[in-house]
Amino acid sequence: MLLLDAGNSRLTLARLVDGEIQDRRDLDRDGLTAGAVVQAVEAMGNTTRALVACVVPALTPMLVDVLTVCLGAPPHLVSHHSPHGLTFAVPYPNQAGVDRIAAAVGALARAQPPLIVVDCGTATTCTLIDLGAAGEPCYRGGAIAPGLETALAGLRGRAPHLPAPAAAAEIPGTTTETALALGSIAGHAWMVDALVARLAATAAGGAAELLLTGGCATLLIPHLTSRHTYRPDLGLEGLATLAARLTGARDAPP
Repeated sequence: MLLLDAGNSRLTLARLVDGEIQDRRDLDRDGLTAGAVVQAVEAMGNTTRALVACVVPALTPMLVDVLTVCLGAPPHLVSHHSPHGLTFAVPYPNQAGVDRIAAAVGALARAQPPLIVVDCGTATTCTLIDLGAAGEPCYRGGAIAPGLETALAGLRGRAPHLPAPAAAAEIPGTTTETALALGSIAGHAWMVDALVARLAATAAGGAAELLLTGGCATLLIPHLTSRHTYRPDLGLEGLATLAARLTGARDAPP
């Protein structure tokens, strides 16, 4: 089965073969065309089914059209109705981001709730998966903040004279570069620490395991004080698990 993870910044494609994720390809979302998607899908070889998690509503119709033509059948779109095994303790489950659902499924394949998934991408999202009334995994919501690179891009847009942050932060920052590193990078990590602590305090038992993913995670990890497990492709792993359930195959291995 073909897996497509369409985020705000990139489109990731991969194949699920005998429970293993293979042939990963990343396409930049800026200027993405149907032709580029067709080329990437055709390069994946012979497959007839696809599973799509798309957080960009305007992009979904194009992906559905391309995949239907290339594969001969429409793809399955991840939603709150997919076989994720979650209950929802939020008023509008349809508003739960499909990227957050996929990452939660990936996390639950390797950890037990309560757990928190932090995805460090265009947005930094924190998702609490707690224990439900019957002991089942329960999506309880979380927090959404501008991502690290998004925040820096916004700052550069308003203050283009500022330099890039230094590679390493110091406390206190003694140059503009090190002050930017402290405030923007280390400060973002400390925001994550604080959000995780607040969310974990509301979970069953007052604690939760933390799983970290996303393209900016490696920049934050040196500054995090929260104990965590880093899974760079947690969303893709969740899609693999969902795909296995949809096809009746065994779940993708951890």
